[in-house]
Amino acid sequence: ELSKVAFDNLDPIFKPLGGDLATASNSLPETIVALQLWDEIGQEYLERKARAKRVANSVPAANHLLEVHERLVQHVLSLLVLVELTSENELCEAAVRTMSTIADCCGSIVFPMVTAFVSNCILSSEWKLRQASVIAFSTLSECADKKTV
Repeated sequence: ELSKVAFDNLDPIFKPLGGDLATASNSLPETIVALQLWDEIGQEYLERKARAKRVANSVPAANHLLEVHERLVQHVLSLLVLVELTSENELCEAAVRTMSTIADCCGSIVFPMVTAFVSNCILSSEWKLRQASVIAFSTLSECADKKTV
């Protein structure tokens, strides 16, 4: 229910923060909560979009992630480099989920950012960069349709 309220009131609540909810925190728990909230906002958008397709003459929901996707994608990619990427890591899981939701909501506009990151990091001598690029690419690949790939 919080995501529905946040989605409906995103302009007055988050715009004064400059849309910087995901990057405003240096605290691990707060960062996880911020990523989860952006994921929930994206999921709410996708649900409303699907509902609007089923109902004739309905107005599609606003896609708030389009407004902040660049900073949000950059933040998630930097988190993938900084965190230990294991299946038990809550921050890693939240980052991957948020990246997936951003790609689902924003479509192909996030692909150049992620592919540039992958291209720059995949051949790095640092294993964290290589691992982050593989995770980012696989997350994006799961969300992409065949035309985009």
